[in-house]
Amino acid sequence: MEASISRFEERLEKQIYIYLETKQKISELEDTSSELHHRITCEQKERRKLEAIFTNGRLPDEAKINFSSPSIPILQPPSQPMTKSCVSIPHPAPTLKIFQLNLPQSPGCLPQLVGKQRSVEIPKPFTPLRSFN
Repeated sequence: MEASISRFEERLEKQIYIYLETKQKISELEDTSSELHHRITCEQKERRKLEAIFTNGRLPDEAKINFSSPSIPILQPPSQPMTKSCVSIPHPAPTLKIFQLNLPQSPGCLPQLVGKQRSVEIPKPFTPLRSFN
């Protein structure tokens, strides 16, 4: 009789432990879900702003102020001191890499990227680009 009671207690403790662990996982998932929902709504607002800007074709002054900072920090290259004899020469443009797609063998397959890459050479400009601002 005591052995069956002790086994029952062990099972009960195990189920309580599993219940508490599951409850904690659920609360963590709810927190993550609410955070992701908040991020999605912010991204949707930013997307609507950008779509409005692109459809209008110009950036209104109020839109310049209302943009929030990006969640990923943008790294800027270190500035180099300019000397009078040194004129900045633009770096050569990077080559474009174009991937070829294989056609799927069966209807359920997705196209795979082939390891072959073609590079397109972009000619260097004779004069540097100027800003019209």
